[in-house]
Amino acid sequence: MSGPAAILREIHRLKKNVKDLQGEIERAPRLIRAQHTKAVRQDELYHRAQESLKKLKVGIKEKEGTLRSIHQVIARYMAPVSR
Repeated sequence: MSGPAAILREIHRLKKNVKDLQGEIERAPRLIRAQHTKAVRQDELYHRAQESLKKLKVGIKEKEGTLRSIHQVIARYMAPVSR
């Protein structure tokens, strides 16, 4: 039998669902903003890491050039002297 108690329980269940869904609707913009902020922060970190990597690569190239020139100087002084 679907008496008044069953109808009231159903109404209560539906109102609870409405309240839960309304809460989710209200939370959605905050969650979206938070995710956007997180994505922007991660993007900035990624670009900083790329720039740091570029600087490291340039430093490596400079040190390789310096090392090459030092090896050339050493080789020049190590070469036998012709008389």
